[in-house]
Amino acid sequence: MEKCLIGNGKSRSVELLAPAKDYDSVVAAVDYGADAVYIGGARFGARQAAGNSTEQIARAVEYAHRYGVRIHATLNTTPNKYIMVKTN
Repeated sequence: MEKCLIGNGKSRSVELLAPAKDYDSVVAAVDYGADAVYIGGARFGARQAAGNSTEQIARAVEYAHRYGVRIHATLNTTPNKYIMVKTN
């Protein structure tokens, strides 16, 4: 992570956070220097093209962590009673 000065003269870290729709996107982001990557699951991600299973996300996490890169799992849907019952 790089340090930069913000408007008040304080130093803060800057993080390169990259989106990833699938495992290959995670690998590319990691290989090209992302500090962190965000990825969504099959049911609660905002990206329609992303349909990552729990196993695929686990594989992405394993690869990213090997290189010290963080993974953020996204939840872009507000769960309601119907969705929670349907997913169980």
